[in-house]
Amino acid sequence: MKNKYLLLSTNIDHINSLKSIEVTCTTSIESAKILLERDKYDLIIIDDVSGELDTQINKVKYNDYIKDVKKTKSIEKPHKQEVISIYSVKGGLGKTTLVKEIAENLSKNLKIIIIDLNFQDGGSDLSFMLDLPVLPHIGMYLEYKGTKDALMKSVYQYSENIYVLQAPPKIKLAEGIMPNDIMNIILDCRAMFDVILIDLPNMTNELIKKTLDMSTQIVILSLGSRGEIKRISEIQCNSKKIILCDPANNNWKKSLNFLNLPYIKVNDVVQDINKISKFIFGGRQ
Repeated sequence: MKNKYLLLSTNIDHINSLKSIEVTCTTSIESAKILLERDKYDLIIIDDVSGELDTQINKVKYNDYIKDVKKTKSIEKPHKQEVISIYSVKGGLGKTTLVKEIAENLSKNLKIIIIDLNFQDGGSDLSFMLDLPVLPHIGMYLEYKGTKDALMKSVYQYSENIYVLQAPPKIKLAEGIMPNDIMNIILDCRAMFDVILIDLPNMTNELIKKTLDMSTQIVILSLGSRGEIKRISEIQCNSKKIILCDPANNNWKKSLNFLNLPYIKVNDVVQDINKISKFIFGGRQ
């Protein structure tokens, strides 16, 4: 039987390095205690979390563990953890459909969460598309924040490996959300999921900026119009990629050459999902 290890750390790089070799990761003493009650672990890897974890299980410091691993073999990453924001500067291009298609076409061995930031009265497109119940939603995370398991109390398990932190049915239920909340949500998700997909509204505010800053990739849907390209050029973030959605003419070519960003042209995000997945993940699914 394969040994089971638990990493207790708030360092995202350390979490990512060990999560890829199936080490269970947690960010607090409280959540570690819950995991230890639920399951049996052979070793606990301690990093930079303050406080004492009272247990008889053998403990080792992260740096010492890594040294021992490197003596035997290098750590291989079968999948690079991604935080992918799906964005556009205008509506109606199929962002939500693309988020759904990406999630459902990834390997079932990957644990995926969709974060829906399309706040609007009456519910979001994603909630209707996936036929989600009204509860839970991101407003509940705001209510539970600062408590253990705040994230998992607020997400809905859509399928065996796909979870959703959905937008609330009314804007006022999330009106207290701040950029720091977005940061904490993404950090919590990175400790538990392999792929974080974020469905963004076609607007710019401090919440959106924080989300883009914390993304490993920003996938932007566009028709390739001059106005869109200009607004895309003003987004001050790295790792931008463009999906051209059936542009009506070839005027976009000069503009895209000016941006010097990777792009693909598709006719339909559903029919071309394999092409899109390869463009985003580069065969690392």
